[in-house]
Formats: sequence, C-alpha cells, structure tokens
Amino acid sequence: MEYALSSQIEVILVITAMILCLNSSYTTRIMARGVDTGLMLSNKNIAGLYLGALTLPTFVLTVVWAFINLNWYIPVITFIVGSVILNPVLFIRPVSVLFWFRLQTAFNFISVIIVTTLWYHYIFN
Repeated sequence: MEYALSSQIEVILVITAMILCLNSSYTTRIMARGVDTGLMLSNKNIAGLYLGALTLPTFVLTVVWAFINLNWYIPVITFIVGSVILNPVLFIRPVSVLFWFRLQTAFNFISVIIVTTLWYHYIFN
C-alpha cells in the first residue's frame, strides 16, 4: 500500500531540508574561516565527512524538487530567510559555532533522508 505525501508535509520537509543544509554549510564556512580548521577535520568521523560532501548535492536536489513541485516562492523565501536572517542570528556567539558543529552530521543525515523521501515519492507516485 502506497502512501502519498500531503502538500503541507512536503512544504515542511522542503523547508526543513533547506534550512538544515544552509545551517550545515554555514557552520563549515565559519569553522574553516577562523575557529579552528584542525578541530573541524579531527572531530569528523568517516560518516560525517561523507555526509558533509553530500550537503551541496542534497541542497541542490531539494531546491530542484521544490521548483518542480511547489510554488516558486517557497524555495526562494526559504533560502532568503535561512541564509540572510536565520544563520547569522544562530551564530552570534562563537560558542554557538561549536554547538552547531557537533550537530552537523545529524543535520546532514536528516537532510539526505528528507530529499531521498521527496524524490522517491515524486518518481514512484
């Protein structure tokens, strides 16, 4: 028995995946620019490194899926809110960078699962 995703759940999944990918890429950028690049590479396990490499393709696939299946303004507004408003607010203190860095592998995993689910339901339903 196949279950179709409702449009409200699809919007929530797209927004969640985009925000998680943007947060992950912003965390990597902040860590690489100044906090401690050695810490960034030494604290990553193999799964974290591979999932980190999937962040950009996951983000691109999420945006493509959103433009195909949703109104055009949903991914645009999510990108603007996530990159211009949300991430700078989350990273006000240097301590918060380490907090988000510890969650980065989980965020990458969740966003890969979300985009896989969205494309699976798009292709097979």
